[in-house]
Amino acid sequence: MKKKTVRSLRCAAAFLFVACFVYIAALPATSAWFYVQYDGVKKDFIFGDLDVVQTYTSTETIELYAATKLEDTGEYLFDDVLQIVQIDAANEGTLPARVYFSIDEGTGNPAGLRYYFFEDGDAENEMLQAGPVKRKISAQNLIIPGNNAATNAALALYNFGTGTGNSQGRYISIAPGVTKTLKIAFWADYNAVGLPSTLEDTDNVAAHYVYNAVKITLHAAQDTDGAFVRN
Repeated sequence: MKKKTVRSLRCAAAFLFVACFVYIAALPATSAWFYVQYDGVKKDFIFGDLDVVQTYTSTETIELYAATKLEDTGEYLFDDVLQIVQIDAANEGTLPARVYFSIDEGTGNPAGLRYYFFEDGDAENEMLQAGPVKRKISAQNLIIPGNNAATNAALALYNFGTGTGNSQGRYISIAPGVTKTLKIAFWADYNAVGLPSTLEDTDNVAAHYVYNAVKITLHAAQDTDGAFVRN
């Protein structure tokens, strides 16, 4: 009886494998499989002395397989076309810190690069900490449905503030002796880049939007207003 059960399970697994293979092979040329990308390279920002602002820089190549619309409430594949850069920030000092970020998009790159600075703790509750990035953005009231310009303006203000006074944009607090994984999600804004005819051709799934020499800078400052001011 046991042998028959094992044989039946093997047959069922083989059938499912063949069925999946046939399904994928039958997809039309306008379909594609996308997934959120992590570059897999460990990055560490270690700081302690906060008498002056401490900085960390990383130069990235951002490769995006599809453009998307953050303001489109029906865009359910938003998270599938992101590239996320992760940096572990460790506060080895004795004072709490705030970590801000800035971006230099480089030169000669396509238009429409967008980004969002966050950590997994940005969620309504612990069960959603590793949930969709779009849900995190929505929870910050940054998505104005159907309005691309207003959504981009809200996103820019959230990321960077006005750059004057205490409005320096999003920061992530890190207590002494704590390490947090900070993340920047990147995507291509459909409204700025358009949609080439080969975008979702499964015979040629390649990076359609490549942004070279994108410079990420993290700034660690004391956990007080005015300790960090954007140039």
